[in-house]
Amino acid sequence: MRAALLVVMFALSLQPVASVGGWSAPKPLDERTRGILQQLQPAAEQRTNQRYAVWRPEPTYRSQVVAGTNYLFTVDVGETEKGPLQRLELKAFMPLPYTRQPVSLQSVTQLGAAAPSPSSAFRG
Repeated sequence: MRAALLVVMFALSLQPVASVGGWSAPKPLDERTRGILQQLQPAAEQRTNQRYAVWRPEPTYRSQVVAGTNYLFTVDVGETEKGPLQRLELKAFMPLPYTRQPVSLQSVTQLGAAAPSPSSAFRG
């Protein structure tokens, strides 16, 4: 009996478990998250003081459940005065539905073209 319990406990320890409060594994964008990104574009343009003719999200994002949901997106924004191809990392917060508050942009980080994607490489 004890040996069987140890085998079960070992098998369960091999299963990947998301850490409580941690960022999810990369997930594919869907219509809802694409809509969130479209809502964030004006705020990102205002925060960076630039207009983006190109707004091409990377195909994956990460999320974190808190008292609402945090999102981590990476967006290709094309050429800017700072260089040829620029990318942005957007962190956004969606409050719980009962608050009836919209999604808000928490931070924008400008990434160079050669930088690895935080949304696909972030491990924390």
